[in-house]
Amino acid sequence: MNRTAYLAASICVLIAAAGVFLAVGGSDDPDGRSAPALSRTTPTVSVPPSETSQATPDAAVAERSGTYVEYSPAALAAADGTRLLFFHASWCTQCRALEQSIRDEGLPAGVTVLKVDYDERQDLRQRYGVTLQTTVVRVDAEGRKTGSVVPYDDPQITKVLDELA
Repeated sequence: MNRTAYLAASICVLIAAAGVFLAVGGSDDPDGRSAPALSRTTPTVSVPPSETSQATPDAAVAERSGTYVEYSPAALAAADGTRLLFFHASWCTQCRALEQSIRDEGLPAGVTVLKVDYDERQDLRQRYGVTLQTTVVRVDAEGRKTGSVVPYDDPQITKVLDELA
């Protein structure tokens, strides 16, 4: 290849690289008046430990009539009224949305939601035929399944209660 062709090819590669750089790293504001990227980031908010999701679920809705607790055989046995097993995974955005709905809207009197760790309680997943996180299973006093719903597309506690009523 002669020297002129090599030089022309090199210039084309540099122009293409500059175009890619501007397309990927350039501003999305055509006027160039936007604030620096750091000012567009979401601020970090510190929450006291008593208000984090590590707190027991029933602490967040203690003032409400219904109950939201971590699953245990004793908690299931002690529950009165409607018993719902909520198969929750901490990594699941839909699970977090349903949990937030429970915390925000509360639960009606006589309803106990027991939060089951989807990843850890494979025995319960198998027993109740749960194959997807966000599944809510209604059980009777003996722990037998009487109904279930997967509110993945609309994770609202009111929808769950309506479906399992």
